Amino acid sequence: MGGSTTIALDFGKVEVNGRHVYLFGTPGQERFEFARQIIGTGMDGAILLTDATSPVDEFVRHLYDSLAGENIPFVVMINKCEEAGAQPDLIRKHLAGAPVHTISAKDYRKAFDALCTFVATLPMGHGYVHHDLS
Repeated sequence: MGGSTTIALDFGKVEVNGRHVYLFGTPGQERFEFARQIIGTGMDGAILLTDATSPVDEFVRHLYDSLAGENIPFVVMINKCEEAGAQPDLIRKHLAGAPVHTISAKDYRKAFDALCTFVATLPMGHGYVHHDLS
């Protein structure tokens, strides 16, 4: 046995300042582009979640450029900033132009505060936010 499995979709729902926010997450592999296209239809905003311990690669750049090109409100959230070898400033430099939050998935409060800040910038609409995992 052994090996690993990648799931094509994560889903969550939270309330942010009285708004119900639906979070749909897709893995950051190219093979899940179809899932991002399906989920992305009609989304109010997007979160590009990046890893501070990994360089910005071609695919992360593709996701960033796609969101910017489609005029979808989005934010970059840089995860694992507390890890050895993390380079959030380098990622911030490569993905300049979008709002950026440094977070840790281990720190719920900081991640939730970043989400609240982003949701507050979104116009009222469908009421869900999509994020890409990289």
